[in-house]
Amino acid sequence: MTITCVLYYSNTGGLGGAFVNAGLAMLLAVAVFKFSGAQFGGGSFGVCYIVAGFALFGKNVLNMLPIIFGAWLYAKVVREPFSKYAMGANLTTCAGPIVQYVMLHGLSSSAAVNTIIGLLLAVLIGFVVQPTAAYCAKLHEGFCLYNIGLTTGFVTIILTAFMKGLGYEFTFISDSWCRDYKGLLTIFFIAFYALHFFAGMIMNGGVKGLGSVMKHTGQLPCDYVALEGLPKTLMNMGILGLEMLAIILAINGDLSGPICAGVLTVGGFGGLGKNYYNVLWGWLGIFLLSFVSVWHLNDAAVQLAFCFVTCVCGIAGKYGPIYGIVAGMLHVMVVRQTGSFFAWINLYNNGFAAGLFCIAYIPVIHAIQKALGKE
Repeated sequence: MTITCVLYYSNTGGLGGAFVNAGLAMLLAVAVFKFSGAQFGGGSFGVCYIVAGFALFGKNVLNMLPIIFGAWLYAKVVREPFSKYAMGANLTTCAGPIVQYVMLHGLSSSAAVNTIIGLLLAVLIGFVVQPTAAYCAKLHEGFCLYNIGLTTGFVTIILTAFMKGLGYEFTFISDSWCRDYKGLLTIFFIAFYALHFFAGMIMNGGVKGLGSVMKHTGQLPCDYVALEGLPKTLMNMGILGLEMLAIILAINGDLSGPICAGVLTVGGFGGLGKNYYNVLWGWLGIFLLSFVSVWHLNDAAVQLAFCFVTCVCGIAGKYGPIYGIVAGMLHVMVVRQTGSFFAWINLYNNGFAAGLFCIAYIPVIHAIQKALGKE
């Protein structure tokens, strides 16, 4: 059986349908924070925006709910408050597409059996990822903001290997992006992030003190709402979103579902780790490497790399621009290969790639810094 795991909702339901799906997914993410008792902070912005963005392709409430339930069940088993796992529960929904496809296209001839298997698989993923994420975070020392992407990548490598052994064959259609709404979406994102900036500026009484955001490295934990307050966080988010949009337009990129997810995620994580300065160096690394590479800046995978290389912004923030430039180069090369590891069913492939190269890169940085007498 062949499974194409990722649906592009702007293709199947139009732009309006995709936005409705994104809105419902974001409301679910907010509800998880609210009813778990978790505090809203900078991380909440990042989580809600990434969930909404990836609900433009791949995620929906149906394939999110059982994964969230699995995370809740884990909290109950270990007798800890679910609020501790609310963020992880929302982010683990990056494995949602495979769950839905098992439910709809399982190996059994019985729809009921396939549905049960799909739901149990979702609960298992939600359960297993939570403790695994805590371990994975230690591997990259907080330099990969998308730690759940790394964790879910490891889990889904095992999962897809098992499923292939049962007879599943996975395919990925790379040219199915919808490119019909670029002008309209450009206007939307300009207005959306301008609203963030001006709302923050009004609340702050101007832009005074905004530069203090750049003083933070971006290495986790780095919650700008807690560190700098909501007004400066909103301004940072606005600048980041507009920067990301400008880069996509400058390289003649698309505003397809995945790229819109990237633009939303970059802005959202302006509340957690990313700032309008520390993200620049990863972008520069990709740009410089393009002069000697066989790929082009507006290739689909490279556009996505531009969006999500920002998750390792803490490297430049802590160790300086040179290390950040190298991180950008490493990221764009690694991410173009890693999707096949788990048959593209982990929507946060860029998070997996970033975490993977960080595991090798961060110890090298420590060694160099130690040799230079800086550690």
